Amino acid sequence: MDNVPAKLLATGGMRTATTRVDKPVLYVFCGSFNSGKASLAMQISQKRSGCEVKEILHMRDNYTPEYARINPDTMAVPTLQIDDKVCTDSFDLCKYLLEHYPGPGDQEVVAAGRKAEMMAFVELVASWDEYMFTYGNISETMADTVNQIRLANL
Repeated sequence: MDNVPAKLLATGGMRTATTRVDKPVLYVFCGSFNSGKASLAMQISQKRSGCEVKEILHMRDNYTPEYARINPDTMAVPTLQIDDKVCTDSFDLCKYLLEHYPGPGDQEVVAAGRKAEMMAFVELVASWDEYMFTYGNISETMADTVNQIRLANL
């Protein structure tokens, strides 16, 4: 049991991009719990109206060379291109938007001195295992299909 990974999905992070984007671009998949967290964070931020949301409609779409150039670490969603950053982790994305582009509600919470409470909740949600909420019931046949699509598109 020592070789069993703690989580089955890839983990992302935040990196500095080689070019700066004028408006944010958020890549999401409707079946992804972490994409939902990222979408919500964007919707309550100051960048809401200027963000281009790109829906990944089929799992093969995030295994293209174009997408791999944006997110070579995990080739998963969510991915946010913002300013001179590429964020491939929903928790880091939430923190970045809160620190740099807080929406009116976030501004109220911070002004009321309750930022630590809000971050504790964000950290709690970040600890939930996406696998259990979105991919935990995938059949063996479907898992084979996912892996075949990955191999065909790499």
